Amino acid sequence: MRFMCVVVPGLEEIVEDDLINSLPNIHDIKTERGKIFFDIDKENLNALLNIKSVDNFYYFISSFKVGICKKDLVEFKKEILKLKFDKICKFVDKKLINSKLKNENLKIIVSASKKGKANYSRFDISEIATSVLVEKYNFTEGDSKNYDIAIRIDIDEGTCNIFTQITDASFKFRGTNYNFVRGGLRPTISYTLLKIAKIKKDDVFLDPFCGSGTIPIECVNFRARKIYASDIDSEVIAFARENAPSNVHIYLEDATKLSFKDKFIDVIVSNIPWGKQVMVDNISLLYNKFLKEAKRVLKDNGRMVLLTDKDELLKEALNLKFNVKVITTLSLHGLHPKVYYLTKE
Repeated sequence: MRFMCVVVPGLEEIVEDDLINSLPNIHDIKTERGKIFFDIDKENLNALLNIKSVDNFYYFISSFKVGICKKDLVEFKKEILKLKFDKICKFVDKKLINSKLKNENLKIIVSASKKGKANYSRFDISEIATSVLVEKYNFTEGDSKNYDIAIRIDIDEGTCNIFTQITDASFKFRGTNYNFVRGGLRPTISYTLLKIAKIKKDDVFLDPFCGSGTIPIECVNFRARKIYASDIDSEVIAFARENAPSNVHIYLEDATKLSFKDKFIDVIVSNIPWGKQVMVDNISLLYNKFLKEAKRVLKDNGRMVLLTDKDELLKEALNLKFNVKVITTLSLHGLHPKVYYLTKE
């Protein structure tokens, strides 16, 4: 069975490693920017949906060639007509299908992307596919908040690949009961940052800019010995306490004036202030004060994974004699923050 998953651009290598370690007998892996394609056996489907670094999974339905002219969409329409109901609905709950068929129509949405030269748009593609499938299978056109089936069509240099989405929008947010705040990371990104940090079971962990708590909550999956989180904003701390389980210890605290004793923390992972979402008057000064405090509380050979698009971090870290490595650059919120790995000398 052929699948595709979508990930934050820049995290493909980390997610591919997660897939390989989580899915026995995975094969035929192909990676593109923001996408990973792979084959797995049917018996591995449950393991697929337990992977925490992926935003969404899609099941491959069909592939065919399509021309670059608008007249070629006639042939595109014929190929859409060939799509089988069983494949389109393969991951839709059978009880839902039976119930809907008795009382109302299944709702379908179709999204499309297009790379390469062509004198038609992605909207032309999605509109044709939607109208064909609605007419052929008596579907009703849904929307992004109300649908039973989501079809994805990607046209790349004349090749059309069609997928059906097997995870809904809440998958990458761990359900719908999360209180997110401005500037926060979604759980899938937080999980990959923790993978980069190589959290161990005997680690004492800290996120000193925790916001609504996504990173420390994801750290629970790694079973660190102690998990601490703090933020200077009392409002976001309230959200973090609502979101987090009881084994995440959350404090209202300034990241530049931590209450921990010297050499107490093994690892820090944090989405520090950056970009346009969190405004800071003097980012260099903040980074300098935070890094000095981090160096105090980290154990010898302690490590940090930090996310920011500000070059000031590298300058301040080197001035304070941290060993610094740039792991990858992400595409996020229209910006390109880097993932830094720092170790204390």
